[in-house]
Amino acid sequence: MDSYNVQLHWDDEAKVWWTSSEDIPGLLVEADDIDEVVKEACLAASLLVEMDGVEKRGKLNFLYQREAKVIYE
Repeated sequence: MDSYNVQLHWDDEAKVWWTSSEDIPGLLVEADDIDEVVKEACLAASLLVEMDGVEKRGKLNFLYQREAKVIYE
Protein backbone atom coordinates (compact mmCIF):
# COMPACT_ATOMS: atom_id res chain seq x y z
CA MET A 1 0.00 0.00 0.00
CA ASP A 2 1.37 3.37 -1.01
CA SER A 3 1.46 6.36 1.30
CA TYR A 4 1.04 9.94 0.11
CA ASN A 5 2.01 13.06 2.05
CA VAL A 6 -0.33 16.03 1.93
CA GLN A 7 0.58 19.35 3.50
CA LEU A 8 -2.17 21.45 5.04
CA HIS A 9 -1.58 25.19 5.13
CA TRP A 10 -3.48 27.93 6.93
CA ASP A 11 -3.99 31.22 5.10
CA ASP A 12 -4.55 33.72 7.90
CA GLU A 13 -5.59 36.50 5.54
CA ALA A 14 -8.21 34.46 3.66
CA LYS A 15 -9.08 32.40 6.76
CA VAL A 16 -8.97 29.09 4.88
CA TRP A 17 -7.03 25.85 4.95
CA TRP A 18 -5.47 24.72 1.67
CA THR A 19 -3.48 21.70 0.51
CA SER A 20 -0.39 20.90 -1.47
CA SER A 21 1.39 17.63 -2.20
CA GLU A 22 4.60 16.65 -3.95
CA ASP A 23 3.30 13.07 -4.05
CA ILE A 24 0.04 13.94 -5.84
CA PRO A 25 0.64 16.77 -8.32
CA GLY A 26 -2.39 19.01 -8.75
CA LEU A 27 -3.86 18.32 -5.33
CA LEU A 28 -5.03 21.80 -4.37
CA VAL A 29 -8.23 22.26 -2.42
CA GLU A 30 -9.31 24.76 0.20
CA ALA A 31 -11.96 24.93 2.90
CA ASP A 32 -12.95 26.97 5.92
CA ASP A 33 -12.12 24.29 8.48
CA ILE A 34 -9.57 21.53 8.77
CA ASP A 35 -12.07 18.65 8.74
CA GLU A 36 -13.62 19.89 5.51
CA VAL A 37 -10.26 20.38 3.77
CA VAL A 38 -9.24 16.82 4.74
CA LYS A 39 -12.54 15.47 3.35
CA GLU A 40 -12.14 17.43 0.10
CA ALA A 41 -8.48 16.39 -0.22
CA CYS A 42 -9.43 12.71 0.10
CA LEU A 43 -12.00 13.04 -2.68
CA ALA A 44 -9.66 15.00 -4.95
CA ALA A 45 -6.71 12.68 -4.28
CA SER A 46 -8.67 9.59 -5.27
CA LEU A 47 -9.69 11.26 -8.55
CA LEU A 48 -6.17 12.46 -9.31
CA VAL A 49 -4.59 9.08 -8.59
CA GLU A 50 -7.25 7.37 -10.74
CA MET A 51 -6.58 9.83 -13.59
CA ASP A 52 -2.91 8.84 -13.37
CA GLY A 53 -3.97 5.64 -15.13
CA VAL A 54 -2.53 3.31 -12.54
CA GLU A 55 -4.53 1.63 -9.84
CA LYS A 56 -2.83 2.79 -6.70
CA ARG A 57 -4.29 2.24 -3.30
CA GLY A 58 -2.85 4.03 -0.36
CA LYS A 59 -3.29 6.28 2.57
CA LEU A 60 -2.92 10.01 2.93
CA ASN A 61 -0.66 11.42 5.63
CA PHE A 62 -1.80 14.92 6.51
CA LEU A 63 0.96 17.18 7.82
CA TYR A 64 0.41 20.69 9.02
CA GLN A 65 1.95 23.49 10.95
CA ARG A 66 0.04 26.53 12.04
CA GLU A 67 1.79 29.59 13.36
CA ALA A 68 0.27 32.22 15.61
CA LYS A 69 1.58 35.57 16.68
CA VAL A 70 2.02 36.14 20.36
CA ILE A 71 1.35 39.65 21.56
CA TYR A 72 3.06 40.71 24.77
CA GLU A 73 1.62 43.55 26.78
